Amino acid sequence: MLSDLLTLDISSESIISNYKSGLLSNLQSIIAVNQQIVTTQVYESNEKTVNDIFLNAIVNQNGVFTAQQLQDLLNIALQCPQTGGMAVYRARGLLPSCIHIEHEETFDNCFPDSTEGFSSSNLLSNTFDEIDDDKIHIYPNPASGEINIRFNKNSSGTVIISDPFRRKMMQRNIFENENFVSLELNLLRGIYQCTILWDDGSMQTESLIIE
Repeated sequence: MLSDLLTLDISSESIISNYKSGLLSNLQSIIAVNQQIVTTQVYESNEKTVNDIFLNAIVNQNGVFTAQQLQDLLNIALQCPQTGGMAVYRARGLLPSCIHIEHEETFDNCFPDSTEGFSSSNLLSNTFDEIDDDKIHIYPNPASGEINIRFNKNSSGTVIISDPFRRKMMQRNIFENENFVSLELNLLRGIYQCTILWDDGSMQTESLIIE
């Protein structure tokens, strides 16, 4: 019996090792393909940049962004999604929670003045000394199981947890007058995006790290 268990243990370790090796190889291939993409529009360039930053962080940097990568994400996050594309929301979701960005868009309009008074340098130095009620707050973050999401908006909507490839992993309805929800997550380690789509047409995003 003991020898059988040892054999199974060795086999499982081999399977896991082969899986990780294959996954790493696939991710490196994706990085190479992404780098070969030729872009002509701003939203295409943003998408390529965000993909490159995320994939390199996962494959080569243990999930940690460099200062230059954070700056590039911030530059994209400050753009209007109407011209910058969906990568603007992805960049906002990937930025650490300590970086505050004032943004409020609806599906019909962008408000370019929403970042007035902010610069790249002071945004990178902001912290949670003062709670911003216009943001969503996730805790704990990083998390390993249950998360709590707090917000201050008197509206109904939908909270969506998605992976870096924008695949929906979980969804929950938010009812009017709710300002707090809890979600029990069963996700692999990595960086995810928590998005709230409000019924008034606005959207809020925050990055979520699963350990």
